[in-house]
Amino acid sequence: MAESAQLDFGVRSGLPRRMREARWAMVNVEQQIQFGKPIKLFDRVNIETSLVFADTKFVHFQHLYFVRKQHCASVTVNAKFTAGRITVSAVELTA
Repeated sequence: MAESAQLDFGVRSGLPRRMREARWAMVNVEQQIQFGKPIKLFDRVNIETSLVFADTKFVHFQHLYFVRKQHCASVTVNAKFTAGRITVSAVELTA
């Protein structure tokens, strides 16, 4: 679900278009998950994604998962942008 939420956020923010124009790729480096309450099969899940911070090396996303307005989990994603094998500044693309 975290990757789907990240893709949805990217599409809504226009990030894939900017990445394509710059010929950059995004690579998830780390994900930290904190569970609060269980999410059951067939529960309708609302996910709020935000860009928490971007610096010269990483971009930090946070996904908050809600079921019936109750916070159930959060996922923090650290990702980087690359041009080939070289890491490029996340600030340029997320500004």
